[in-house]
Amino acid sequence: MAAVAAALPRDCSPVARAISAIELVERAGRPDVLVLDPPRAGLSQKIVRRVLECEAKRIVYVSCNPTTLAGDVKALRAEYGYELKRVTPVDMFPHTPHVEAVALLTRS
Repeated sequence: MAAVAAALPRDCSPVARAISAIELVERAGRPDVLVLDPPRAGLSQKIVRRVLECEAKRIVYVSCNPTTLAGDVKALRAEYGYELKRVTPVDMFPHTPHVEAVALLTRS
């Protein structure tokens, strides 16, 4: 992770720090794990392409919407060979109906 942080420009705002996944991989090397925490709508196709450019063997997907989690996992499995290993519900907001889901996907 330190290598990734070191590869990012220091004088940019968080928005300006968005660089291509290929450039990041060239600077810092391929990640072992990607952690994704998309908005309620799920992953955009652009983000899915960037994820695939990184060629990570594992993805930890944190979701606040089980419906979009299911759709994204289905796409990552069918199109890109990721396999869902485990999903764990996490109640971060007690006394509400909201439950986060943390999923582990792997690719050989």
